Amino acid sequence: IFIYIYQIMDKKHKYILLKAIKFGKEKLGDSAPFTLFLSDKRNGFKTTGYYDPDRHIIAAYIKDRAICDICRSVLHELVHHYDNVTGRVNGGEPDIGKFDHENIDPDDIENRANAIAGSILKEFSYKLKDEEGIDIYDT
Repeated sequence: IFIYIYQIMDKKHKYILLKAIKFGKEKLGDSAPFTLFLSDKRNGFKTTGYYDPDRHIIAAYIKDRAICDICRSVLHELVHHYDNVTGRVNGGEPDIGKFDHENIDPDDIENRANAIAGSILKEFSYKLKDEEGIDIYDT
């Protein structure tokens, strides 16, 4: 993992984020390298994060955000990275998930990334609290 603009995050939050990424990569079975770009500037961001599949860049906007929210954004984009390197996506997919209780589309990459990232984050939060006494929702 290559990380840019890392100095804008305090030491404890860096530790939590790196642990969350490592945990997420283990859960996904992903060992493909990527670059992580953290920014406190909004330019280039439509939302709180994005993934560039051509350059394998995960980017997250972090200004005034709780560490649990930053981890959630990064894990969401990590799922997109995993889907990209494993050939699950081929480009051109919509960046807004569909919402239909009656017909859930298993190929909806946004809802899939949301669900998987949420599950990974919750499991990670329990593990970190149990093993190290760190509560990511109160940090």
